[in-house]
Amino acid sequence: MRVLQLSLADGDGGAHIAARRLHLALLAAGVESEMLVDRKGSDAPGVKGIKSEFMRGLASCRPSVDNMLTRLCCHGFKGGAFFSNLAPDFMRRRLKGRRFDLIHLHWVGGGFLKPSTLPALDVPVVWTMHDMWPFTGGCLYSGECRNYEGVCGRCPFCHSNSPKDMASRNQRRKCLSYRKATIHFVAPSNWMATCASNAAVLAGARVSVVRNCVDTTVFAPRDKAMARSVLALPPERRILLFGAVGGLEDSRKGGDLLKTALKKLRELTGPEESPLLLVFGGEKLGMANFEGMDICHVGKIHDEITLSLLYSAADAFAAPSRADNLPNTVIEALACGVSTVAFNIGGMPDIIEGSGGVLVKAFDTDAFADALKATLANASSARELNRALALSRYSMGKVAEAHVKLYSERLATS
Repeated sequence: MRVLQLSLADGDGGAHIAARRLHLALLAAGVESEMLVDRKGSDAPGVKGIKSEFMRGLASCRPSVDNMLTRLCCHGFKGGAFFSNLAPDFMRRRLKGRRFDLIHLHWVGGGFLKPSTLPALDVPVVWTMHDMWPFTGGCLYSGECRNYEGVCGRCPFCHSNSPKDMASRNQRRKCLSYRKATIHFVAPSNWMATCASNAAVLAGARVSVVRNCVDTTVFAPRDKAMARSVLALPPERRILLFGAVGGLEDSRKGGDLLKTALKKLRELTGPEESPLLLVFGGEKLGMANFEGMDICHVGKIHDEITLSLLYSAADAFAAPSRADNLPNTVIEALACGVSTVAFNIGGMPDIIEGSGGVLVKAFDTDAFADALKATLANASSARELNRALALSRYSMGKVAEAHVKLYSERLATS
């Protein structure tokens, strides 16, 4: 079986990392998998970037062109996580002469793949929905907006009052393209599957729930004292870990909610017993909002061994997201035996239910603080349980097996 994975990149973002991990898991399972990307950042086998310097330059311009076109059509649009994919993608040119049994799409925003290209893919297609973009008018997470369940328009992300704005046009383009292509959609979480089943553009489409994977040989429990020694962290202090690509400034990841919860936790424990907040990802700019709190920011981590040491050094992981699908960080923490405190939103229940972690009523920061206090006080009690759940749900072998089964079913019905 020869499978082509299509993704904008192979790292520097949760969806890209999940796609690369699946690619490697399939290779280990004996599948002939190749991964085609615009932005190649790893030395993983079988990952192909753009060879031509000129074409790399064009590819790097696509997100800016896409942003500019959206601004021209929606004067209120200020930029952000909204993609129309209007610029030429040159995908048919890149695929010319390549022979695969199946194409697996991952995150293809940022101008990587136009919806209108989908009908031209002459092999069966599987598409993992790493966020909501495949079925919205352009946003990655819709927030309170449910227009995608009917007709997009008057888009809050575009700050538009027009019923025929860019979001409306994008939704129509997707609808027309999907009708001409046969795509099997994959949701990493039950929440994403429910959202997809309610989406107007996916009416009648097949949606399966198949989890993302993590390398459980890398992300594994390590001796806490050793991890703290290597990372030069205090040996006796309670440590709370938080991580996101955008760091504490990413509103969707809930940095501001974490700040409020930590203030409450400080009141509950007193300054002497309050934890050290260990942060990876993002820039140090967001640290100013946490003035008066004990924080250690280690920046962006590109080495998974170092990242696994951070998890092993921590007593708990905080995931105060406002919206999330199946975040890699929470799976990684689970594999390292660390319990997570999160709001009961999105795909968080899929990972946390049955583990030593705690799900809190959405955006109740007082309850979040209470859960942090209890989890930090019992840091080692669920270590073995968390590890066992990660091995049973998210190991590369199990997730590869589930995908091979899906691929075989898709090929049998094509």
